Amino acid sequence: MEVDPPCSEFGSHPEGGHTLQLRLRIATGNDAKVVDRVDGISNPFSFVEIDKDSVTRDTNFGMCADPSVNKLPDTHGPTSSIRASWTLKSPRRPGSSRCS
Repeated sequence: MEVDPPCSEFGSHPEGGHTLQLRLRIATGNDAKVVDRVDGISNPFSFVEIDKDSVTRDTNFGMCADPSVNKLPDTHGPTSSIRASWTLKSPRRPGSSRCS
């Protein structure tokens, strides 16, 4: 995770907040049940920011990266290896981040 990375040409950081860039690599394996769950697990709206006092806050989809980069492929199957980069916006500089 990178905090306040450089934005793409037309991207921007949130006013009064921070940008979190997450680089993801997801490997589905052979289990069909796991493959079916990838969409729910790999959802940029499922993350929260945790501050230094362990208070959680929702994050939102950021506008820093190019939208064509800021998404996962529409389809995936068994033994897939998926890479993505998301930017999320957060009201504070995070202590850590996790999927809720």
